[in-house]
Amino acid sequence: RANRRLINASIYLSQYELQVVHIEGKRNYVPDALSRLRTLQDQPERSDDVPVLDDVWFIFAEARMDDELKRQFVEGYNTDKKYRAVIEDIKAKTVNEGTDTLSRPGLPFLLIEDLLYNIRTDGSRALCVPRTVLKTILATIHDEKHHFGTDRMLHDLKGLAIHHKTSEVKKYIKWCPTCRLNQTNRDLPNGNYQPIRPIDNLPMRVIAMDFITVEIALRYHIFEHPDQPWIKAIPALQWNLNSAHSSATGSSPHEQLYGFRLQGPLEVLTE
Repeated sequence: RANRRLINASIYLSQYELQVVHIEGKRNYVPDALSRLRTLQDQPERSDDVPVLDDVWFIFAEARMDDELKRQFVEGYNTDKKYRAVIEDIKAKTVNEGTDTLSRPGLPFLLIEDLLYNIRTDGSRALCVPRTVLKTILATIHDEKHHFGTDRMLHDLKGLAIHHKTSEVKKYIKWCPTCRLNQTNRDLPNGNYQPIRPIDNLPMRVIAMDFITVEIALRYHIFEHPDQPWIKAIPALQWNLNSAHSSATGSSPHEQLYGFRLQGPLEVLTE
C-alpha cells in the first residue's frame, strides 16, 4: 500500500528521466557487493539531528553590460535600418510611457533601457545585435573561445537575435585567418610523382628540382607564442571546453557536472 513516504519518493524521482531495468538476482552483483561493505560507524541507526551552523556566509556577484558596449549597441541601432524603424515605432505608439521598459501591443519587441529585445514564441527575450556590433560579438564567441566550430557558436548565440545568423557565423569562420592556417587539410591525396619532361626530346636532357622545406627543423624546435604562454592559456582553454555545447550529450561538461549552465560573458548580455 502506498504511504506518504513512498508518495514523496515517487514525486521526487519523477523529475528525473529514469529507466528501470530488471536484473535477475544471480546476475545482480553490484547490490550484493555494496551490502557487504564495512560500515564506518558502529551504530547502524541513522541520526536525525540537524547540525546547527554558528555562521552562515552568502556570496553575491552581479555582472552587468559595460557602458561602452551599451553605447555601441545604442549607436548601432541608429544606423541599422530595420532596428531603427522598430524602435521609432515602439516609441511612437508605446503603452507604458514614463518607464525604462517600452513596448507596443502586437509587436514582438521590447525596449529596455535603450536596448532592443525580440520576444520569441516561447516568451524568452533575445537581445537584438546591430550590424556594427556583430563583429565584436562574433569575435568574443569565436576568437576568445579558442576558435570553436559552427554548431557550438550557434548554440552560444541562441540568446541573441542576429540577421542571417547561420550564414554570418559560417562566413566569419570561413575567413578567420587563424582557422585557415590551422585547419585540417581534407583534400584528396596527390597522385604519384611524375618526372618533369622537357619540351624538346634531346638525348640525355634531364631537368631536376630540389624543394627545401622546414619539415626536419620543425621536429627539433618548439615554438612558443611570446604573448600566450601555456601556463596562462590553459585556464581559459579549460573553461571554454567545459562550457562548450556537445552535440553528443546535448549539453556542456559544466551542465553534466553541476546540473546547470555556468554564467559567462555572453549570458550576461542576454539577461
